[in-house]
Amino acid sequence: MPKTFWCLLLLLCSSYTLACVSYTQVRFGIVPWSSAEFNLIWSNKVKAHLYNHCIRGEFSSAPDFERFIEKSINHEFDVAIVPPHIGSFLVIEYGMPVIAIDNWDAKIILLTQKTSSIQTISDLDKIKISLPDPLSYVSMWTRSALQASSPNMNFHGSNNHALQQLLDNKVQAAVLVSPVFNHLKPFLKDKIRVAHTFEAPLNGLMVNTNNLDHKLTQNIFDALQSFDYTFHTSRLWQTWSTPNIATLNLMHMQQAHLVDELREIFHQHE
Repeated sequence: MPKTFWCLLLLLCSSYTLACVSYTQVRFGIVPWSSAEFNLIWSNKVKAHLYNHCIRGEFSSAPDFERFIEKSINHEFDVAIVPPHIGSFLVIEYGMPVIAIDNWDAKIILLTQKTSSIQTISDLDKIKISLPDPLSYVSMWTRSALQASSPNMNFHGSNNHALQQLLDNKVQAAVLVSPVFNHLKPFLKDKIRVAHTFEAPLNGLMVNTNNLDHKLTQNIFDALQSFDYTFHTSRLWQTWSTPNIATLNLMHMQQAHLVDELREIFHQHE
């Protein structure tokens, strides 16, 4: 009996040790929505988690959204984590499978100085405002609403850069996603306030951009779904859910006008 017990224990320990004898390299593409410093801190935490699931994650981005989309189209990532307009574009135009839906608790907000007279977007006539990259979801989704007020729109790469313009008093208002503002709020000491919140569906997609097999994509999904996203107030990703046809069809309908714009831009490159 003791001999049998130790044999079984040895077998179990060996199985556990050999669980990750080999690791699968997966290239994750992250849109350049935030500062490189934050993305690096976040990706290092996720990489450590993926490693426990036998996945050697490599995270990278691109200098801007246009180059990021090009890299996704050209299969320079294995998996792309993208906002809804880019996700819908990659799925519809290039037939890329969806691994998961990103349920992100965020909003698109218009920020201004606490002492500013700006109360709504109708107060932006000739006002200088900052936005992230022109192909970012923030900029593309809000463009028509903002243009109705005729502001002087300036684009500054990431959401952090757009906010920094406001903090440096180079613009009078900034449009960005709420997690960036929420993360920095303790350091801003009530100098900045929210003047307007835009209605926008913000759930993104995890897209299989390099024809990975189903077993691997399921492993990726399971690993990321079990990750604790509460460690950071910004929460780059919040929770993941399994894609379903009804949800994807609704997303495609909501993003159709932005997909048309992206189609026109990228088909010119071909």
